Amino acid sequence: MIIMYNIIKSVNYSFTKSSPVIIILFAMFFGPFLFLLEAVHLGEFSLSDLTGEMYFQALPDLSMYYILLGMALCSLACGGDMSDKTINYEIMVGKKRSIVYGGRAVVALVYGGLITLIAMLLPMFVFTLINEWGSWIDFKDAMIRCALLLPIMYRVVALFILVTVLIGSGGIAIIANYLLFDVALVICSLAHEFGDDIDTTFWAGVNAAASVLSTKSFGSITGSAIESGVSNDIIIKSIVTSLVFGTLYLIAAGIIFKKRDRK
Repeated sequence: MIIMYNIIKSVNYSFTKSSPVIIILFAMFFGPFLFLLEAVHLGEFSLSDLTGEMYFQALPDLSMYYILLGMALCSLACGGDMSDKTINYEIMVGKKRSIVYGGRAVVALVYGGLITLIAMLLPMFVFTLINEWGSWIDFKDAMIRCALLLPIMYRVVALFILVTVLIGSGGIAIIANYLLFDVALVICSLAHEFGDDIDTTFWAGVNAAASVLSTKSFGSITGSAIESGVSNDIIIKSIVTSLVFGTLYLIAAGIIFKKRDRK
């Protein structure tokens, strides 16, 4: 555990000193705020209109923006030093391949999943503190839906880790993961055309976040509010599918990493 902790600390140090990572994190935490403030400046709506509920309703579309940025962080965290001799050196000094892989996978999961999720939800809480939540959507139901994003992000980031390990380069993995992201969205869209909603159970899971957050999955309107409760079907599918596929992806990536020859 101490050895893995040292690897995690080392990878995290070099990762956070990278200029691309700093730019991505800035875009992740401040991009939406700047966009919304510009919309206020242009008179599209006033600052008092920015409630937590309003931001939540925009999350299905914004989730794609955050997942793409999280994908880039994941690819760089897991594969940023695969093309140099850092991993070779760690293995040569006697560190197990499973630990070398595990350290990078942890950093990728933290930044690609957890940090991305925090950045995604932070504006919602800021606007709630400033202008309150709103009255259209129940706050508790919204929080349950947001909580489902945690296992979904685990599944998505685990898939990105697998692709990164297969590619063996952080930069090229960003392109490969982006193409995979687009293909998965096309497949989900085609499934919708035939009346099949596979967003929460699809192996890639890239559209699962938007599906869980979308008002299309809400109930009927009653008075001045909408039935925003989450069905047990959505909860079970989101959690079980994400845990199963996410774990399989991480195991597969670990096996590939251990068996791959290092030049």
